[in-house]
Amino acid sequence: MTVLTNDDISYITRILLLLNDNIKDSSVSRQGLSKRMDMNRNYLEDLQKRTGKYDQYIKFFDLAINILLIDKDNFKFKSKTHYERFREGSLELIFQEMVRKGVYSDELVINLQKAQFKAINYTLYALTKAMYNKFSEDELNQLKEGRSNKFLYSMTRLSNDIGGVETLSQTLRYEMFITPEKIALIKSIINQYEAFAFDECRYAKELMEEIPRLRTSKRSAYIGRTSHPILENFFRKVWILKMKIRSNHEFEFNKPRSNHRIDTFLDVRNQKQLKDLLKISSDKSLKNYKTLFIDYIIPSLKALKKCVFSKLSPDKHYLAKDRALIIVFYSSYSDKIFEEIEKLLNKSSIPYKNNVRFIDIMDFADLFNLDELNIQRLKDINRIIKDAMLGNDKSLETLEAMSNSALYELSRADKRKS
Repeated sequence: MTVLTNDDISYITRILLLLNDNIKDSSVSRQGLSKRMDMNRNYLEDLQKRTGKYDQYIKFFDLAINILLIDKDNFKFKSKTHYERFREGSLELIFQEMVRKGVYSDELVINLQKAQFKAINYTLYALTKAMYNKFSEDELNQLKEGRSNKFLYSMTRLSNDIGGVETLSQTLRYEMFITPEKIALIKSIINQYEAFAFDECRYAKELMEEIPRLRTSKRSAYIGRTSHPILENFFRKVWILKMKIRSNHEFEFNKPRSNHRIDTFLDVRNQKQLKDLLKISSDKSLKNYKTLFIDYIIPSLKALKKCVFSKLSPDKHYLAKDRALIIVFYSSYSDKIFEEIEKLLNKSSIPYKNNVRFIDIMDFADLFNLDELNIQRLKDINRIIKDAMLGNDKSLETLEAMSNSALYELSRADKRKS
């Protein structure tokens, strides 16, 4: 079996090596595999080079569908087990590349996101196969998207069919789970095509039905992801409406090297009103930085290094000489957090660690001199989050509704900027 030891080997090459390890004739090239997928002979070669924002999400799911569509008889697999090993192993390599690119980055929910990733891919595969069985080649050609060589029931198509082009991309952007309402819509689409690919559709539905269970299996992580858009949108609206301060949310600051994002980005240098506000704040030193990176976290003493200190990793590129990183704590947590953080920071050799601030969400609000009405609104949001964390399902449902509303407003704000 081929041993992969070089970290620089691309994920496309790893998929090819995995294929050659599991078939009898181990001499398939990139171009050969591309052609067996009924794609342009340079499909895999070009895929490796594409780094655009749109491609970063969509290309991975399209590749996964193309791999799952490979029939066992397309190659001389050593056995059915080797065939399944190639399919599952390829999806794992694609997922790990998405992690490397920062599409998935929250270590607390990586395994849960992997389960959703698998469910989405097998759903897209099942619907693609069903439509191949239902429609003629001419009909499928009319359904093709863009310049694609062949029809795929893509991530974009599914997103459009359940509510809009951004419906599923938002789950990726915020590393959230698909809501029960959207899962019901997806299952209804699968049901429409089940007769044309029964086994594949049935398996896709089984995987989809697992997602609502993920919602509460890691409740704290789920609530963290669900509450992020609410906080980002709350501060965005306060800043722009009350103070004329512009901000960016889920800011992809490290393009094209990766898709790593920061929750909120503030440009200090080019916004006089922000700089003037920071001059009279409780932390006047913040006015000296070019930019502020803000990350919202529900901290845990038990998982302090994982949920907090992972943000300081050089791999994330959050820290820089002219940038302050403000990590905002919210919901319920122990006051010992700050003491433990200080101990860990003192022991660490993290570059620019003096540029990091750890602060409670209400103290963070005080930095910007929020009025009483917005202070109360923020307290109410935090209370709902705390109640949801304590197991109150009604509060969790309220939080989900608030999150959906916030996502809609954030998406409208993005469109106005563009």
